[in-house]
Amino acid sequence: MANIHKAIVAITLLAVGSTLTACNGPGTGQRQTSSEEVDYSHITDMPNFSGPWAEEFRNAYAKAPNDEIRAYLRDENITEAEKQAVTEAFRTCLSTQGVGFTDFDFDGGFSTTFEGVSGSEEANRVTNECAANSGVDDVIFLYFQVRANPQNRDLSREIAMCMVRSETVTPSFTAENYRSNEIEGFAASDVIATREALRECQAAPLEAFND
Repeated sequence: MANIHKAIVAITLLAVGSTLTACNGPGTGQRQTSSEEVDYSHITDMPNFSGPWAEEFRNAYAKAPNDEIRAYLRDENITEAEKQAVTEAFRTCLSTQGVGFTDFDFDGGFSTTFEGVSGSEEANRVTNECAANSGVDDVIFLYFQVRANPQNRDLSREIAMCMVRSETVTPSFTAENYRSNEIEGFAASDVIATREALRECQAAPLEAFND
């Protein structure tokens, strides 16, 4: 399972039987790094990203595997068609190597099946390579997160309150606990249920568990 505060999709996989489940778990509104920490001087055609997610777009652009992916990122707007193109490229890359994939979940997480490979280790390798080569690592996180949080606000407080509403963490769980990735220490019962609630709260912190 990927670290829940990774800001770019990480493809660390948990094997369950013949199924692998991958979670991109960005802390909504949490920036991966500051511009002072990354040297982009070697990127000669870096666009002048200036929107709320500018640093994340710069980082993705610098890592993009090809010109097509860079074109998707250049205008700071990943369209449904561009997201779908990356999805199809990812699916094709996986299927040709024996790994099954249907689609991304509501928050960018996904599951794979691996009947066509030797086991979870081989499936992990294939999935990591396909994610990097198809643009998943650079496009999918931004597609989902920009839609969930257009202004890239720090929603740690809202997410923590949502988690308390879900009753999967103790009432003492705070925004600082969330930012510090301490969620499992506050799990009220089942850790898997807590992780699932986290995905929902990250995707819709104001709406989830509000019934």
